[in-house]
Amino acid sequence: MDIRVVQQILRHSSLAVPKRYAHATRKLAKDAAHRVENALWGP
Repeated sequence: MDIRVVQQILRHSSLAVPKRYAHATRKLAKDAAHRVENALWGP
């Protein structure tokens, strides 16, 4: 989801707050992609 959409949904006046939590989202996405890769093609 685009960070600007999150900003609008949560009604933040700037991107500073959503950006604060964006790093966690990227890490979770990376971990999930790695798990899917392992499930499809093995470790």
